Formats: sequence, C-alpha cells, structure tokens
Amino acid sequence: TLGCPATTITQSALGGQCTATVSVPGPLVSDPCSELVKLTHNSPYSTNTTNADGNYPVGTTTITWFATDTSSNTTTCQQVVVVKDTTAPTITCPADATESATVNNCSKTLATITDPTIFDSCTPLASLTLTWTRTGSAPNSGINSVTGLTFDVGLTTVTYTVTDLAGNAASCTFSVTILDINPPVFTLGCPATTITQSALGGQCTATVSVPGPLVSDPCSELVKLTHNSP
Repeated sequence: TLGCPATTITQSALGGQCTATVSVPGPLVSDPCSELVKLTHNSPYSTNTTNADGNYPVGTTTITWFATDTSSNTTTCQQVVVVKDTTAPTITCPADATESATVNNCSKTLATITDPTIFDSCTPLASLTLTWTRTGSAPNSGINSVTGLTFDVGLTTVTYTVTDLAGNAASCTFSVTILDINPPVFTLGCPATTITQSALGGQCTATVSVPGPLVSDPCSELVKLTHNSP
C-alpha cells in the first residue's frame, strides 16, 4: 500500500531567488505479503530515495512515487511541489520626449519612442506582459509599446507596467510633450480698425472704450491677450 503525503506542497522563493529548498517527505509504504519494498521517485531535483527533498525551481513540479516489492509489483502516487516567485520584475522607462506638431495639426504621431527596458529573474523576456496607460491623449491604455501612437499637443504622462508569470509587477513613468506651433486666431477678426471719439470742450484727452478682440486657439490651448497701448 502507498499513502502519498500531502498532495501539494507550496513554498515561496526568497526575494531575488528563482528556486527554494523544499522538504518533501517520502510516503509510508507497506506490502500485504510482507515483502521488502523499494521506494523511488522521478524528481530531477533530489538524489534521495526515502524523500524528495531538494532545490526546486519557481513553478510547478509533479513528483511520481514508485513502491516496488521484491516480486516486482509496483504501486504509484503523485504529489505536487509549487514554488512561488515573490520578486517583481524591473523596468526602466525611456527619457522624456519633446517634439513639435506640424503646421495646422494639434497632434503628432511618434514613430521612434524608445521602448522601456524590462527584466525578470524567473520569467523569460518573451513571457513578460507589458501594458501602458497615459493621460492627455486617447486611447488611454493598451499593451506593448506606445511607439506609433498619436500624442496631442501638451503634456502626456505615460506609465508602463511589466508583469511576470507569477503576477508580480513593476511600473515607471515618462512624459511626452508636443509643442503647438499654430498661432491663436482672432475669432471674429480684429474689432473696428479705427475708433473715433471727440474730446470734450476744453479737453485734450478723451476716455475711449476699446473692447478686446475675441480670440481662440486651434489646439485649444489657453491664450493670453496683451496689447501695446501706453
């Protein structure tokens, strides 16, 4: 007979490690005919026969135990060793970027933003998940790189997040600034070019109402209105 130990043994790797030393006790065995029983297992991470103690990698390892008596009768059972990855990946964002929009445009498509540098000790690079969010431009979220996306005039903050197979995550941010080169416009044109008013008798000055023009910006930026009247 073969009574397997706990079906699943779960242990966390230490920070920065991709393996853990796991104690895997062997099952208790007996033979109905009182023959000698040889106990073996197929764990590649242990050289013991009475137990499967060893240094196990992050992830799931299934161990099969074999109990064989002297008459070559064999019984098997399985147990699972799970080692959890507790270390977050690393990520480094590109430098902040500043570019100018083109004439008559209020946005710019950036084709050459450097991708972030990502790394994880336990998850292969191809298995890491990279996502992003951003402010100020749509769409506001997505996967992989923001290269090739269109950025509106103004400041956009991009946040990259990398997640490994164990769900550990790390983030970084950088900014993209698109400069507006399109000048504001007078919405209804300038007010009347000439305002004529008579001074009161005996006066050499007159109080004149000179309303400011209506202005707007093609890229919806704030407009500061000034004049040079002394």
